[in-house]
Amino acid sequence: MALNCPEELARLAASILLDTDRQAVAVDDIRDAVGELTNMIAGNLKGLIPGTCQISVPKVTKGLDHRLFVPGSRLLQRVTFESNGQPFEVMLLEGMVTPGEQGTGEPTGSLGTLER
Repeated sequence: MALNCPEELARLAASILLDTDRQAVAVDDIRDAVGELTNMIAGNLKGLIPGTCQISVPKVTKGLDHRLFVPGSRLLQRVTFESNGQPFEVMLLEGMVTPGEQGTGEPTGSLGTLER
């Protein structure tokens, strides 16, 4: 699962999660908020997916004009939403972990990305 959102929307989310002013939110707080939102969405999606499903600890990246590439995965669904007039995207990926890694070859992974 991947979450892609503009930095300003991530800053707003962080300020709401931390119950503080938007301008007082530090960069690390924004990254933590995106990771937490990714975790919450992935956890909810996991409950909707039939069969065994694993998710990893979220990884947060930042930047423009990047492409998400997760070896051995394929995009199942991409949905764009809007919050506070800003778009954000949730992508559901299916991938297989290799034998010997965590799990038994079931789908895994979660990623949050910020765009400037």
